[in-house]
Amino acid sequence: MVNIKKTPLFRKIEGLSERERNRIVNDHGLRGFYGMSTTKQRLANFHKLELAKEVSRLLEEKSIQFAFIKGVSFLGDIYPDFSLRFMSDIDVYIPSSHKGELLSQTLTENDFIKREAKTWLGNAHKEEWIHQGSGVNLEVHYQLFWHVKGWDQDDFSFQGSELTTLKPELHFVYLCGHYCFQHTCQKLYWLIDFEFFLNKYELNWEEVRLLAKTLRLERSVGFVMKLLDSAFERRNPLSQGPVSFPVNDEVFLSDGLGAYSFLLKSYLKDSISDELRYNIFWLTNLISTKVASK
Repeated sequence: MVNIKKTPLFRKIEGLSERERNRIVNDHGLRGFYGMSTTKQRLANFHKLELAKEVSRLLEEKSIQFAFIKGVSFLGDIYPDFSLRFMSDIDVYIPSSHKGELLSQTLTENDFIKREAKTWLGNAHKEEWIHQGSGVNLEVHYQLFWHVKGWDQDDFSFQGSELTTLKPELHFVYLCGHYCFQHTCQKLYWLIDFEFFLNKYELNWEEVRLLAKTLRLERSVGFVMKLLDSAFERRNPLSQGPVSFPVNDEVFLSDGLGAYSFLLKSYLKDSISDELRYNIFWLTNLISTKVASK
């Protein structure tokens, strides 16, 4: 495996001023890669993984289908060193067919309390449950792809090194959608996840391509592969996809508020209707939140 600190991405970071480098390291969850707060992060991640294993046991006892996604599923799997990956909460996918009294009762009886919060289009498909003993947030997703209504698979789970997670091809496409479609490439630690993920798993790229097309995430998947080439010199195994979008340092090193990020946000939606729907609901939610806070 290539030394991650010797890749083009980290060379870009090293070329910054000390002030800018510190901003990037702190804002983008990279402290573990620089030996900062490693003991604290390793211990916090260990406890999150143990809590996820307990949730796994509870769900299995009740025959509730599930798959852990994103950060917690990577611990002990693509990240053998728990200190590397910044992680704020635990994410688990539970199909909407399992949402209901049984799930709520199972969580409530085991020291979780539901956090009531205002929702909008982008997060109405999930709930937050706080574990009272540890304060850790469990985010329950009832849809993987909120912009594609009615899409679901019965056969989605895969046994990772520590937890039940998504099948690698599905997980990869989900991560691309999360990183690009939902969050417009906001955090570098999400990009680094892809490099570690592809170092561990050999994907069926035809299946990835078909999933991306079905889920209207072709641009997200294509742009991730382009970023991986630029950041880690990883060869793109996919044939040329949709119209390309240029990669510049703003996607890696900016605060995401410039013109480039605004244009990129639009580009990363495969359909105009998805873009318009997202922007309208996002703006409406932003305005109502600000009005309510006054």
